[in-house]
Order: sequence, then C-alpha cells, then structure tokens
Amino acid sequence: MQATPVKTAWTGYYVQEGKNQMNFDNIIFGEAGELRGDGGDDIGQFILSGSYGRSMVKFTKQYIGAHSIAYEGSFKETAEGQAIKGHWGFKFGEPEDEFELLRGKELEKKREAAFKAEVSRVKIWAGASRLLFEDIGFIIIKVLYLFEQAKSSSQVFITCLTLAASFGMTAAGPYLESRTAAKMQQLACDVKAPVICDGERAKDLDDSDAKKAGDGAKKAGDGGMTDPLLGSEDLEYQAHLKSAKEITTVELFTGNLDYIALMMEHTHQPAEVIDVAITDVIVSHPEVRYALCLSTGIFWLFLIVSPFLFEVTCDGGLPSGAMLGFFVTAFLNIFVQLWCAALTKYGYLMLAHAPQMFAFDMGLSFMGLFSSFSSVQWVMMVRGCGSWLWKPGFAIFVLGMILLQALPGLWYLKNATNIPWGLRLTMNNLLLALLKPVP
Repeated sequence: MQATPVKTAWTGYYVQEGKNQMNFDNIIFGEAGELRGDGGDDIGQFILSGSYGRSMVKFTKQYIGAHSIAYEGSFKETAEGQAIKGHWGFKFGEPEDEFELLRGKELEKKREAAFKAEVSRVKIWAGASRLLFEDIGFIIIKVLYLFEQAKSSSQVFITCLTLAASFGMTAAGPYLESRTAAKMQQLACDVKAPVICDGERAKDLDDSDAKKAGDGAKKAGDGGMTDPLLGSEDLEYQAHLKSAKEITTVELFTGNLDYIALMMEHTHQPAEVIDVAITDVIVSHPEVRYALCLSTGIFWLFLIVSPFLFEVTCDGGLPSGAMLGFFVTAFLNIFVQLWCAALTKYGYLMLAHAPQMFAFDMGLSFMGLFSSFSSVQWVMMVRGCGSWLWKPGFAIFVLGMILLQALPGLWYLKNATNIPWGLRLTMNNLLLALLKPVP
C-alpha cells in the first residue's frame, strides 16, 4: 500500500557571516524518495526540490526569480528533537558553510489543530442533518405521547429510554463538536485549514498499484530510499523513546499520546503497519470498503426487519430477542471499525497505546445506533397501543433515517467518494478520528 506523504515544517539557520534564520514551512517527503516544498528567509521566498534516503538529504533551494543554493546533509537526533544537519554551497560537492534545521513543532501543532477543527465541522453538519430530520421529530412526538397517551409503567419507561437516547444524540454530538471546533480553531490561530482527503485523489489506485507501492515500501525498509522520519538507533532517539514510554497520571485517562507522536515521526518504529491515510485504505482495498458497507447495511437491515421478527406489544417492553439482535449487529459494526483502524499506522498505535481516546467515539457510535434501534421499537409499541403517533414516527424513520442518512452514507462509502461524510452518516465515528489532511 502506498505510504501517505507527510507535510512537515522545519526552522533553522544557515551560516554566512553569522547565523541567518530560514523557515521551511512546507516540506513533503514523498514515498519514492523525492523531496519538495517551499519557505523563506531574509533573502526571499524559495521553492525546494531534491531527494532523501535513510539518513541523507539533498536538495536545491531555488529563490523566486533569482539564484539557487545546494544543500547536502543528514537526519540526526538532538536533544531538541529531529534535525537535519549539513553544508550548503552554490554547487553540490562545493560546500561553503554549515546549516541546521529542526522540526517546526509549533507550526505542525497549529496545522493539526486546524485540521481537527475542519473534521469537527464535518461532524457538526452531519449531526445537524440527523438533528433536523430525525431527533427533533422523534423528541416532539415522544413527548406528546408521554404526556397525552402513555398509561402503563412499561410505556413510560420505553418512551423515556428512547427519548433520553434521542436527546443525548441531539445535545451531546453537535454541542461537543462545536466546542472542539472552537478550541481547535483558537489553537490554529491564522493557519489555513488543510483539505480533508475524501478519497478522490486515490480513485485511480487499483490492486496492482497498491501492491507495487507496498513492494516499494518494503524495499525502503530493507535499506533503500525511505521515509526520513524513520529515526535512527542513536542514543538521543533511544532517550526520547524511553522518556515517551513513561506513563504519567494524566495519560492513565488519555493514553500515551507522547509515545504515539514520537512513533508517528519515526514511521516504522515500532509499528508493523505502514503509515497510510484511512481514506486511502478504504479506496484502494475494496474488501475494506465492502466490509464497512456490509456491517452498516446489516444493522439497518436488522432495524427494518426486526418488527416482523419480534412482536412489540403495548405493555410488554422491548423483546429480548430484538435486544440481542441489536447488540450483535452494533458490536459487529464497531468490530469492523476497529479492524479497519488497525490497518493504518496511526490507528494501530492508538489502539495499542491510547485506546482511551477511542472510547468516546465508540460511545457515540453505540449511542447513535441505539437511538435508531430504540426509536424503531418505540414506533412499533405505539402502533400496538393504537396511537396515531406511530404514523409520523414511521415517516421520520423512512425519510430521516433511511433516505437521508443510511442510504447516502452507504452510497458514499461504496463509491469511495466524500468518505468523511459517509463515515459520519453511517455512524462510523471511530474512523473519523484517523482522517489525515492532503499534503
């Protein structure tokens, strides 16, 4: 599978009558060993082009409308983190003086925050569609039934249970995501929001292309051209690794995010999964895409046929067989999400070292699935009780849940287009946390 290019930021200096500041805002290390990017210094703006290997880096800094400078160096581990050190000159092989670059962590953190804000906006808009076409309608008719026609304790219990599930999705999702978006936007400052990869750029990938890319990645790991973020076996890197492995009190609740961040910078250590975007996994592997569609489709099919399989009486409560079917289909959906997440480097590390961070999204997925299931069961109970409110409830189920959520979400996933919306509409919230920006 093709490794996902990473846009990194570097800042440092070159020596010429003293140290001169320079910023490499956008360096992309491609999967085939090519390097490109841009930046600026006290002379002017420039673009970069070159190549890299396991430890070496070689590129030309071409000033816009002016001369070019040649840089040759290697990747090093320092006390401040990963660095590129070497010499510059007007021609390769004719060094004038030294230079040094360090990872620009602050800029990269701002970019990450801007991207998370953009993902939160996708969740907000998708959540708003559920709010308008499903949750609000169900809340209104359930409240009407509760105050006007509910008689027995079982009717009140089921109505309150389904009302709490609907209200929880209405209040929790958009509210929490709006807070996240606002916080991330504040951290991002003036950084432009990156583009969310929706699978369009990988549509031309077929199985042979993916295999070739995977073979290339394997050769790189065996000593050829490879990702510069591999990391070395020197003492500085080992010291960073040891420090990152130490679990603090806070990390008992969040997981070891520092360790994950270090591993993501050093791509093949220690995970055995190549760093690839979840959208590229879904696009280039039909079996993954079909598994997601199948697990989601099975759940919605169960919702449709459950009224014919299990009798929901007016005072009988939720049938045990229906509840068992719900848990089986819901956990199948979550299991497929976990399997798909483990196919990516970031997902693998998150599952291994920070499963706590998945808990919230898994909880939202489960709550969303239960809200849909309980609403269907409630409609059948109300129908059994002879109330007219089952008719608007059934209309909301068909229009708001099936036609405006499930079917569009499945269509997006099946056709590998607008994948973030497809994941959100089908309540595959866990995978949304693994989205990556287009470099």
